[in-house]
Amino acid sequence: MKKLNLFLIIGLIFVPLVSCSTPITSAPTPEAPKEKTAVKPSGKICVILDSGGVDDKGYNQSGWEGAQKAAKELNWDAVYLVSNQQTDWEKNIIEFQKSNCTLIVAVGFVGGDALKAAAEAKPEQYFQLIDSAFDPLPKNVWAQLYAMQEGSFLAGYLAAGMTKTGKVGSFGGMNIPPVADFFIGFAQGIDYYNQKKGTNVQLLGWSNKTLDGNFVGNFSDTEAARRFTESMMDEGADIILPQSGVEALAAAAAIKQRGGVLAIGADADQFLADTASGKVYLTTIMKNLGVAIIKAAHQIADGTFKSGIYTSNLADGGLALAPFHDYDSTVPDTLKAELKEIKQLIIDGTIVVDNWASLSSKK
Repeated sequence: MKKLNLFLIIGLIFVPLVSCSTPITSAPTPEAPKEKTAVKPSGKICVILDSGGVDDKGYNQSGWEGAQKAAKELNWDAVYLVSNQQTDWEKNIIEFQKSNCTLIVAVGFVGGDALKAAAEAKPEQYFQLIDSAFDPLPKNVWAQLYAMQEGSFLAGYLAAGMTKTGKVGSFGGMNIPPVADFFIGFAQGIDYYNQKKGTNVQLLGWSNKTLDGNFVGNFSDTEAARRFTESMMDEGADIILPQSGVEALAAAAAIKQRGGVLAIGADADQFLADTASGKVYLTTIMKNLGVAIIKAAHQIADGTFKSGIYTSNLADGGLALAPFHDYDSTVPDTLKAELKEIKQLIIDGTIVVDNWASLSSKK
């Protein structure tokens, strides 16, 4: 009996000592399952802006702000370069290809050729082209277009309904399709008003028959923009659409100095963006470039990027007229109701607004 008790005591001492070590052949103790968290990979959005710079209060700035918002949402980086001349596009694209960019965005019609060549040479790199497209489109390119003629049609109808002199003016930076579309729709909106009301409001600075008009020749000559604006005011225009970044800011400053004339802005809501001259803007034909950049970046992060030609319009909210702000009480309620009705007719397809491509094909 004493031997048995001794054996039990030794055994009790030995058991806990053995349990402290795990045999090589035994499976590890399973851990409690951990909650999975979605971690998006790091990335970089590299934006090439058109001439006029990042603080043009409109076109370029809208694109850059979209890139910054996308980067913040995804915890990515965002950088930009400016193409002040044609040769800068290729140079800037090459520079970004060396910079580990996840998405390279070319903001501007002029950059289309350079981006096309780069996209075909680098199929593993994601690209986005704003305001232009080409066919065939590689699987690594998102081409974003805008039916600007739809928004400018509304602006033309508004201008025709608000002018006191019967003369409305317009000018742009360069006669390229995305800019021409502003004036094509603007002219057709004025014509539609004249047909409905039996009036004869004239548009200075653009002709849908010739597809030509007043153009500075670039997007950065503020002195030429001022001269165009003053010339149209001298001819009697009391509402002017200057479609050209920093040149539009110079036009607004000239309008403010003269007094008694209103401007229609382009791209970002100029009443809010152009704080120096904001109160001269009756409205703005808004074109939100940033939305497309945000969508493309998120698709890359989610692994759902799909190449294609995308077009924003009144129907999807990518285009719109900005609020009338200080002039809200000045615009008659009947005119507001007509604009609302016309917008729906455009969305429904009852009113078809031409653009540069459709008018060019008719010539």
